[in-house]
Order: sequence, then structure tokens, then C-alpha cells
Amino acid sequence: MQAYGLRRTAMLPVYGLAEATLAVTFPRLREDYRYLTIDRHALATGEPFVPVANDSANGLKVVKLGSAIGGRAELRISDDDDVPLADGRVGHIQVRGPNVTKGLYGDDADAAGLFTADGWLRTGDCGAIADGELVITGRQKEIIIVNGQNYVPHDIEEIVSGIDGLDLGKVVVCGARKPGSRTEELLVFVLYRKDLESFASLADEIGTTVGMRIGLEVDHVIPVTRIPKTTSGKIQRNLLARAYMDGEYDEVANELRERVSAAAVDPDEDPLVRELEAICAEFSRDRVVGPDDNLFEVGISSLTLTEIMLAVDEKYPGKVDINDLFDHPTLRELAKFLRR
Repeated sequence: MQAYGLRRTAMLPVYGLAEATLAVTFPRLREDYRYLTIDRHALATGEPFVPVANDSANGLKVVKLGSAIGGRAELRISDDDDVPLADGRVGHIQVRGPNVTKGLYGDDADAAGLFTADGWLRTGDCGAIADGELVITGRQKEIIIVNGQNYVPHDIEEIVSGIDGLDLGKVVVCGARKPGSRTEELLVFVLYRKDLESFASLADEIGTTVGMRIGLEVDHVIPVTRIPKTTSGKIQRNLLARAYMDGEYDEVANELRERVSAAAVDPDEDPLVRELEAICAEFSRDRVVGPDDNLFEVGISSLTLTEIMLAVDEKYPGKVDINDLFDHPTLRELAKFLRR
């Protein structure tokens, strides 16, 4: 809107929430917005954020949101035990002050966990103080932990939305852990109202894209006919995750898995290649690895790739290690190398 006279400084990035009667932090008036680029893989609670170059592949841009409004709100960053952290460390954003609610009307049960023992409101947001200003790194309940690394759903959604026919409004990423499971599953929900047959190829492309871009293995890509949102337009990832954990998507996930298996390549004539295909199938979940597929481009994680190579080494001790994959990245090439 600059061409029509709107100043760049007319819009201010701020932080607030309904429980704090909206306003918590505010930047100085007439000041242009500023941002910080930090390592998206160094956002564990209690640890310092790590600044990186603006063009870093692991860079996450976070906007500076000003400081707490004087006389109205106090702000602190705390660890998982509600102990305040020093500036520069990532943690839970907590606020207090005369503008902060004293509870939730008619909902004492939920309100019980809303406050710390010393009276600070738990916002549910995560962030840090950078140069005296607040930056937001994600929502506590939405952060996905895979192999000990923290991932923000929006980052993965942006990657998936780059696929033709998709955009941010049609893709929802979240983590879910089914009862009895020791690991969190990475789920991608896609707004899709066509047949499953055509969706299977899209699901495969999504898994491959995420694997190539950030080295994560998608457990399930699930089509949904609607994406639940709050009255203010926020995506309710928790409802989709809960529906998955309750088994609502088991039938469609199983049907997609069967379609992927049916579309799998025919067994290779080379018995050694077939053996390597079987090892891959044991560890690569729903991903089918063909004899001429590049193992770095099929959407399996680096951890799964390591598991596959350990299994190969167990079968053929001392013959290959994971570094050999850079020169022999397909199963057919790996089989030839094994024979030599």
C-alpha cells in the first residue's frame, strides 16, 4: 500500500493474547519492523538461540515484537519448571500484571493449569528475549520433536505448499503419539476432495519433498474434506491429531498403504538387489524403494538410511558403510559395489 501513501511504519508487529486483555508487548512508534534469523534446530527449552546468516538453509526468521508495556504487563521466559531464564534462551512465555485475567469463566478445571505457583500466566507460546525484545519461536503444544530435534509445523507446511496445486490454507502438519507408542509420528493433512487413487501420487510427492528438503520422514499423508479452525481463523491442529490418535483415519491410511504397495515395482531379477529391497522395506515404512531410486531422494530420513545401512552391514560385515552411498546411491549400484 506504499504507492497509495501508507507508511511502512504504520503497521507494528506486536504480541498479545485474550487472557492479557490483548496487549503484552509493543515496539516503539514509527520504528520499522526488524527481524532476527536463528537456527531452527537450536530451539530446545532452556538453550540459547543461535543466530545464523539470513540465507542459511536452517535459518528461521523471527520478528522482534518490542518490550512489555510499562505499568501494564510483565513478561518472563521460563524453563519447563517455571524457573526464569536469562535473555537469549528459549523457553515458555509467561506474563502477569493488572491486565491479565484471574481465571476462565465457568471453567475452573482448565484454569487450574493456567497459572504458575507464583502467579504468572502460562501463555502456551515459546520464545526468547533478543536485544531486550520478545521473539516468538512457536506454540508449546504444536512443536514437533523428531529424533531429538524441534520442528515448527509452519516450516514444513511452507515446504509442502510449494507443490503444484497446494497452498498454506490446504496443508496442516502436526505430530501425534498413539497410546503405547514411544515415538511421535509426523502427519501431513491435506484438504482434498477427489478420489484416493489420484491422492496416492500426491502423498508420495509430499513425502519425497519433505525428505529431500529437511531430511524428515513423513509417517502419514492424510486427505481431509475440511480443516478445523477457531472462530478467529486459527488452525486447530490438536483436533486433527486427536482424531488420528482415536483411529478416525486408520481406514484411509490403510487403503493408501495398499495402493502404494500395489504400485510397487516388480521384484528385480538380481537376487542381491531383491535382498537389498527387502531390507529397505523393513525400515522405510510406507516408502517403496525401487532398484534405481536414489536413496537420498525417496523421502526417507537420515536415521532410516542409517538403520538400512546397519542392516546391510550385519548381513555383509565390513563390506560397505554409509559413506559409500554417496558414490553408489541406488540399490542396483550398491549391489554392484558389494559384489566387487
